[in-house]
Amino acid sequence: MIYDWNSIGHTKQLSYLEQELRTGTPHHAYLFVGPEKIGKFSIAKTFASIVQCQNNYCHTCSTCAQIKKNSHLDTILIADDGSTIKVAAMRDVIDRLSRTSQSNYKVILIENVDRFTPEAANALLKTLEEPTGKTIFLFTATYLRTILPTITSRMRLVHFQKPTSEELEAGLRQRFPEVDEDTLIRVIGLSLGMSGRAIELLEDQDHLLEIKDLYEEINFLYTSATTAKRMTQIQELAKDPQRLRNFLDLFTTYLHQQLHGTSGDPAAQAHVITLLEATHRVNHLLERNVNPRLLLEELMITI
Repeated sequence: MIYDWNSIGHTKQLSYLEQELRTGTPHHAYLFVGPEKIGKFSIAKTFASIVQCQNNYCHTCSTCAQIKKNSHLDTILIADDGSTIKVAAMRDVIDRLSRTSQSNYKVILIENVDRFTPEAANALLKTLEEPTGKTIFLFTATYLRTILPTITSRMRLVHFQKPTSEELEAGLRQRFPEVDEDTLIRVIGLSLGMSGRAIELLEDQDHLLEIKDLYEEINFLYTSATTAKRMTQIQELAKDPQRLRNFLDLFTTYLHQQLHGTSGDPAAQAHVITLLEATHRVNHLLERNVNPRLLLEELMITI
């Protein structure tokens, strides 16, 4: 690689992006699609730094520093804060694109564009089709099906996958040489192959301890708890959106691990698959603001 992308895996995708950069005239719009927490937005931000830096992505100039801090005037960033992206935000972006630029490009980075309201997506369409001056749109998304075809048709799609287990282990060892073997292997298991989640856990020991405790709680709910105890446990869980999300992500990890352990038992395997499908359904309905307590009760009954 010519550039330091600070990424684990994605060799094919990064080679493609470097090829685009070598032309000197990259496309005006890219959509990075793939599982969450595998580095898509970080790669988009690096792409922005490369095209904006006057010194071939030097890491040290004011432009590189400002983009890193999300304060560069001509690099407009909308990170995922959990809320939808409304039409007012897109009108603000369009207004900023019309202003005079002192940079190589106007770059718009939007994380998880599947958060667009229909009005916001439609407001952006004309600008995507006929961008003002030297403009580059860099969007990320988890699922392609949730984005309007009229948006995807105007963008170059780059599909990302989770790194292989070998890539993930090697990348984490390089970044965290001080971490002991047991912790590293445990984190890789808890991350379910998502490099971003693994890095978050290793960088925040308090969060790692919290996740370990949550894992033990899940194991108890799955193996030992009565239905009444499960119902009591999920009452508090339903009141804390962030902990609920951690629970569902970790429960998915736990079930995948159980699935590997039931390969010789078709009935047990079918039960785990049913639970995985139920968990995916809960995640899907939570995005549509269905009552979390009712969804969790249904999930606990399925166990």
